[in-house]
Amino acid sequence: MLTGRRTAKAPGHDAAVWHGLTTVERETAALAAQGLGNREIATELAVTTRAVELRLSGVYRKLRIRGREELRALVQEAEGS
Repeated sequence: MLTGRRTAKAPGHDAAVWHGLTTVERETAALAAQGLGNREIATELAVTTRAVELRLSGVYRKLRIRGREELRALVQEAEGS
């Protein structure tokens, strides 16, 4: 049964959108895709946890994905892993 949910690998343009993110968005998303939690990302980037939350929300919206699992797949695809 199809749920209408997009997966990170389905549309071919998502990898191009990844490269259109800002540097801080890509950096934050890459850390999240590596499995770091929001607090760990905040510490690594010397920002607040709220800043991480806002950045990731923006990334998810721009990439039209719903979470870290889809983000992880997209990052692997975009970086050719």
